[in-house]
Amino acid sequence: MSRILEGFVPDVQTDTWEACYFDHSPMPDEFPDVVVRKGRYVVIVNGEPVTSAWTQDGNQRASELAVETLPGFRRRGYGRQAVVAWAWSETRANRVPFYSYELGNLPSEALAKSLGVAHYATFTSYSVRHSN
Repeated sequence: MSRILEGFVPDVQTDTWEACYFDHSPMPDEFPDVVVRKGRYVVIVNGEPVTSAWTQDGNQRASELAVETLPGFRRRGYGRQAVVAWAWSETRANRVPFYSYELGNLPSEALAKSLGVAHYATFTSYSVRHSN
């Protein structure tokens, strides 16, 4: 599709995303290091929040996850714990928790696999790059 658009819009940018949802409810013993602060599910190390998961968008039926982990604390399971705590809370509130990641974002893909989320769609967004 981007090749077709390039003939009409030379500076088209495409981003492809994998969309997933939790088809199971996580268990509280999966997130022993998580605390809730201002609506975010956080892991604190030496007094510093090193990862945080929260609802970036949602309604009464569903919610979409956002998660960030400081670079020096990645690959330690902290992000996974925060996401699982968030998903547990969302399922207890009778909302479907969704997790999407950009294709090629290997850490996010690995996190999705470790969470055992169910894939339901692949989508591509198109935008025009603007020169500054």
